[in-house]
Amino acid sequence: MKINRILIASALILCVILTSCETKKPSEPKTVEEPVERSKYPDAVDQASMSIQSYDSCQYWKKKMYGRISKIKRIYSQTEWTSNEHKERFLKNLLASQQAFDVYKKAQAELYFPSEEEEENWGSGIPVCLNEFYLKLYKQRYIDLEPWGVGLEDGICQCSTRSPEEINRIDKLKKNP
Repeated sequence: MKINRILIASALILCVILTSCETKKPSEPKTVEEPVERSKYPDAVDQASMSIQSYDSCQYWKKKMYGRISKIKRIYSQTEWTSNEHKERFLKNLLASQQAFDVYKKAQAELYFPSEEEEENWGSGIPVCLNEFYLKLYKQRYIDLEPWGVGLEDGICQCSTRSPEEINRIDKLKKNP
């Protein structure tokens, strides 16, 4: 039932867009160049294609983010800590940080797109909007985890991060045991 409404709404929107398009006469002078609007999804031919492409982009960055978290867990599990408690504390803090991100992501999504209003306010473009919303958060989280995934040079602000050399050394151990 919901899918039928979405399809009908999409068809109506497409009809409105097509009927509102105005063709210019060749004799009209072109005075100002108008900026060309480019789609984020140039291969999309319809709403469903846009939804699929936006979903794929979102999943790509989600996978990259979780890949970085896995790498961090693996590297920092093999890192030489001053004590076992330090290692356990770091891994516990990494887990807590990720759980906080997940809670934040869900709360922000609910703020932007309240589930109680889904039936009355959401149109067929909302899946693309949601994917773009999550995509932005996944990219930012990936960047935020960079100091632990890539490393920071020694210094006073290095804290729980490791140097790039140490991360590369541990990463090579996995590839060449």
